[in-house]
Amino acid sequence: MNKFLMLAFCIIVSYQIGSILFAIIITKMFTGKDIRQMGNKNPGASNTKRAVGTLAGVLVSILDIGKGFVLVMIARALFFNGDTTFDWIALYLIGMAAVLGHCRPSWNKFKKGGGGMGAAVGVCIYFVPIELAISIILGFIIAHTVMKNAEFKFSRWTFAFTALLTPFVVLIVNQLVNIPLFAHFSIGGHNEGIVIGAFLLLVELFILNSFELFHWLKNPKDKVNPDRQ
Repeated sequence: MNKFLMLAFCIIVSYQIGSILFAIIITKMFTGKDIRQMGNKNPGASNTKRAVGTLAGVLVSILDIGKGFVLVMIARALFFNGDTTFDWIALYLIGMAAVLGHCRPSWNKFKKGGGGMGAAVGVCIYFVPIELAISIILGFIIAHTVMKNAEFKFSRWTFAFTALLTPFVVLIVNQLVNIPLFAHFSIGGHNEGIVIGAFLLLVELFILNSFELFHWLKNPKDKVNPDRQ
């Protein structure tokens, strides 16, 4: 099959699987309630943890991260296993489709779903796990320094700063070092398609969550997503 047709097929499948919001499923299993009517009404892992419990929140986190990681891993193993820029960008687009599905699920008439950070973290773990870890540490420090009076400094602001920092950390580390680890994993030394993909993922997350981000910057103590009030 033509690689572009295969990419289109993988994107469609990834989007549909990404549309599965595990927070809704896990909360319904644990409580029989709808997470979209609980806490800050966001169908994500952090709200599930606060509204339902730690175990439920951890399960949602694992499943959300897993769908981003596993979809890219399968596409890499079966379809895009070369080392060309096209292969790596294609894999990023497949991961981004899962993020889009999480944020704008088709079954909800493409209205707001979750924030997409879990799935995005899964995508980044596949491509740039070390750079992601560095970004999370930096994001945590910045969030607890700059946003010290805001609500949800870890679940909201640490990961907002992480999303912003990750592509720049990838770019900088890529220029400074090239340390192979195992399989396709390395610290730096990435194909340019991975660097480009990291920036594309940042743009996607910003577009999908820009309304909430601007609202929270103006109202840092607000606990409920503005589109769910």
